[in-house]
Amino acid sequence: MATRKNSTDDPLAPVTLAVGQEDLLLDRAVQQVVAAARAADADTDVRDLASDQLQPGTLA
Repeated sequence: MATRKNSTDDPLAPVTLAVGQEDLLLDRAVQQVVAAARAADADTDVRDLASDQLQPGTLA
């Protein structure tokens, strides 16, 4: 029987960090990454955070 993988199965889930000075290019990059992640798993957890919002444990 196949089981569905969920976010708790892999404690080190992939993280993508987009950095740059051009907002348009950053927005496009983020859209592409989110679309690819959701194509692989519709229940993908997506969080859009600014650097000042990141604290230890924020993504845990």
